[in-house]
Amino acid sequence: MDYLKFVNAIIAQDNRNVINKVQRQITDIPKQILGFFCQYDPIDVEIVMKDLSAVVLYPYSYLHQLQSEYNFGKEYFIFATKNSDPIALFNGKVVTLAHGSRNLVFEIIADNFDEYIVRLIKNMKP
Repeated sequence: MDYLKFVNAIIAQDNRNVINKVQRQITDIPKQILGFFCQYDPIDVEIVMKDLSAVVLYPYSYLHQLQSEYNFGKEYFIFATKNSDPIALFNGKVVTLAHGSRNLVFEIIADNFDEYIVRLIKNMKP
């Protein structure tokens, strides 16, 4: 997937959002998000959705710390939050869980990372 449309939409929504263009080799994050994080690093990104919720994408340098903060186990890889609810990859799918929930039942919100990006673009507040 070409992520430039996504990056441009984020910057167009709020020019305070910071995404650096990078060229790097990464091997320590799930392959489903490698394409994005090898090209772009969301340094300071908050995407406001049509329902006025906010999705925060985290920079590569913070991803491993984020896993420790939520501590859901190695099968979940958190890369974003929506109003503090974690958004993670699980078996290739994008899932979420209400923050602080005692019931660890994740909801599937997209079949894969690229589908999630398309949905974000579609549901961003103009």
